[in-house]
Amino acid sequence: MGVIEAIDQAILRDHPPEEPRSYIGGSSTGKACSRELWQSFRWAVQIEFGARMHRLFQRGHNEEASFVKYLRDAGITIVEFDGKGEQFAVKFAYGHGGGHLDGAMNNVPGHPGWHVAEFKTASSTSFVGTEKKGCEVDKPIHYGQMQIYMHLTGMPQASYLVVNKNNDA
Repeated sequence: MGVIEAIDQAILRDHPPEEPRSYIGGSSTGKACSRELWQSFRWAVQIEFGARMHRLFQRGHNEEASFVKYLRDAGITIVEFDGKGEQFAVKFAYGHGGGHLDGAMNNVPGHPGWHVAEFKTASSTSFVGTEKKGCEVDKPIHYGQMQIYMHLTGMPQASYLVVNKNNDA
């Protein structure tokens, strides 16, 4: 066994398959296929993630701290946790749907008021696509997620911040 295999085994050991969620995640609301949405809510398909995907998820979580630092350094107010030190949680449809905001922002230059903050990482290809087409067209799942979060929090706007994993754009 090599180093990579040993690392992958450790990651999988630390991330056993999870029980399916008892609710639809906020990002699922942007899916175009209602059949897929229904099947995921009914646990018709359960996805087990490999070590590589867990590393990618961790990369995204690690980037959140960088986004927060950059925003604060720029004079933007960013609040990423509630009074209990947890991400802000929202629920809808009597608890059958929910999600967690990456944060809430204020003092955004040119856009007064509070914003839902959504942080993402992307490959160069994905990043360029979103730059050209915009979030609503290129990433409808993320767009739907922000729409439901704005509705549930009463914040009238959202800021979608994406970092290019290949060149830090």
